[in-house]
Amino acid sequence: MTEEDIVAVEERYGFSLPEDYKDFLLKYNGGKPKCRKFTTKDARVISHLMYFLPLIHKEVLCLAVVFFIFTKENELPSNLIPI
Repeated sequence: MTEEDIVAVEERYGFSLPEDYKDFLLKYNGGKPKCRKFTTKDARVISHLMYFLPLIHKEVLCLAVVFFIFTKENELPSNLIPI
């Protein structure tokens, strides 16, 4: 993952990523968090985070492909990106 890769995806799909997320992508390009289960402060909602999508990848599903699929099918608002 390079800065040029990030710029190319941003330009291709017309969005800008936050700087801290770009730093994360440059360092890890996706991955699995150590803590995968999250509970709200009031303990009413439990959520699971299995993995973060890599921005681009040739062998696994990636953010660029999922963004294209979801926006093409109008399943994702244009102001959101899947991570």
